[in-house]
Amino acid sequence: MYQLVHLDTMDTAGGKETLPPTKGGTMRTMKALLLGSAAGLVAVGGAQAADLPVKAKPVEYVKVCTLYGAGFYYVPGTDTCLKLGAYFRFQIESDASGGTTFMNGAPGLYTRTDTPNTNHRVRAAFSWDSRTQTEYGTLRMYFRGGWEQTTPGTPDETVFWDRGFIQFAGFTVGRAESFFDLFSFSPYSYGGTGRISGNQTVESRGVMQFGYTAQLGNGFTAGIAIEDGGNSSAGPNGNNARARGYSVLDLDGAVAGGIGNTVISFANATATLTPDNGSSSAPDIVGNVRVDQAWGSAQLAGALHWNRAGYYSAFGPGCVPGNSTRCENPEQEIGWAVMGSMIVNLPMIAPGDTIGFAATFSEGALGYATRDRIFRLWHHGDSNGGLVSSYGVGFSGDSVFRNPGAIPGYAGQLELTQAWSFSAGAQHFWTPQLRTSLYGGYVSIEHSDVAKALICPAGPGPFVVPVIPVGTSGLGVTNCDPDYSYWAIGSRTQWNPHPYLDIGVDVMWTRLNTAFAGPGVTTTAQGAHPAQVVNIEDQDALSVLGRVQYNFIP
Repeated sequence: MYQLVHLDTMDTAGGKETLPPTKGGTMRTMKALLLGSAAGLVAVGGAQAADLPVKAKPVEYVKVCTLYGAGFYYVPGTDTCLKLGAYFRFQIESDASGGTTFMNGAPGLYTRTDTPNTNHRVRAAFSWDSRTQTEYGTLRMYFRGGWEQTTPGTPDETVFWDRGFIQFAGFTVGRAESFFDLFSFSPYSYGGTGRISGNQTVESRGVMQFGYTAQLGNGFTAGIAIEDGGNSSAGPNGNNARARGYSVLDLDGAVAGGIGNTVISFANATATLTPDNGSSSAPDIVGNVRVDQAWGSAQLAGALHWNRAGYYSAFGPGCVPGNSTRCENPEQEIGWAVMGSMIVNLPMIAPGDTIGFAATFSEGALGYATRDRIFRLWHHGDSNGGLVSSYGVGFSGDSVFRNPGAIPGYAGQLELTQAWSFSAGAQHFWTPQLRTSLYGGYVSIEHSDVAKALICPAGPGPFVVPVIPVGTSGLGVTNCDPDYSYWAIGSRTQWNPHPYLDIGVDVMWTRLNTAFAGPGVTTTAQGAHPAQVVNIEDQDALSVLGRVQYNFIP
């Protein structure tokens, strides 16, 4: 709002002073005012035009993606959502390495020179999870890998990767959790209780697969996959060690002395079980029916596993002992496994509380019931004058065979080994930052009557476990029975001062109910243990694990 003021007058401190009138003063004053105003407007307009900014390029901001949960962001310029994660772990262990209790190999000797009482694991890993919506559903790529050092198993740094897969239109291809698995000890334990369970979940290395999952509605799905069965000439010690397959045991072997020397390799401090697998002929076939709802999850699963042996040691026209191709071979047999599992959420007790279990039966497919196949455990006590008082042993393969005619009426066929297992776990949150779990499980390994006769062809007397060859004089065991079992029970308490930080302690007790029983003689030294008389009986081990782990966007 402007107010026109007559320029012929002005206020003074004493009142109004009248200016003397001039000729044409009023018209000149108005003209000057108009011209000055126009000039001012032009000047202001010019200045404003000079100050106008140049049009900038649009800025791409990273936006939160809410389609798949916390931690996802849109990749700028795309409709792809990406989540980057990582974790770092330090773990110190007593009577364990990498979470696995010492019940095998040199550490299982429990001497001052063979068994390290304290070990550690340091691990760092990162993950990449990218997802894009398509007309066929979500296209996903996931990878997780890193570096670790575990004593005494990996004294140097090791690069690993345990997940790497693509999911699209219901298909999963790559290395991922097996279609057979649901319940896992991992949410309840730091330890290697995979001995009890055959699962490939969470922190295990996964399994190579090509699978399809159909959505049936209301949380129900059905899946089928072909998965790496682990049948390779290297057996469980080759690149397929993380697959399901164990080994076909040739009880005659290529070593002079037959089965007795084969058992020597089971007990030797440095040797591992040597299989006589044929090369891979077909992948495992796995199927499941599953439901995932607010109350939890449940699944029924089944699997088929091919047992394919190498050659007989000495059978057939022109056969040369030592796995010659001129030797004949047993027909392959199909093993199988079934499992029922469930995980139930218990928010009515406390938020985050769960309970779960899995029950598995297998025949000729042990890898689905248990993740271990060899046990050799000495008494924890030191030797007494060179005499070790106590020793436990157990070994297993998917199937066993010998040359035809090894026992009366035997035609050289594969005899499939049976195994059943049960595992369970429960977890309770005392506060949102403090939780305690209780877990445990049991595995039983059983052989057919024919398989027992192949392992103990002369009965309990002449057959000496673990290292006396058949027919050699010595102390015979009182019970030549290759069946055995083992179980574990434990509890873990974990504190989370921050959602990203885990601090906890896990205590686990493992028990081996030995194969065979009674007195035996070792004819070769076992690490620091000399050749000696031993008493074969049940053994146990107590493990303690402490962990500090930082999880970035887990």
